[in-house]
Amino acid sequence: GAKVFARDALGDVLPDIKSKGFEFDVELLWDMKRKNYEIREFPIEWQHEAESTFSLRHAPGMFVNLLKRRIGR
Repeated sequence: GAKVFARDALGDVLPDIKSKGFEFDVELLWDMKRKNYEIREFPIEWQHEAESTFSLRHAPGMFVNLLKRRIGR
């Protein structure tokens, strides 16, 4: 979904991000939480775009990459 960040918080966390795939935003949120940044959710109206390149076939790879990141690899 859509995300908005304070510039200083993003600058603090981005250098530590290792993910390059669709799991990027999950790692970003994990690291924001780990560094005690406030995370808030707001409802938005979202529409799926037909040109989206995401598919559930990406899910196993995302899971493996996030697992590696969580255990420190």
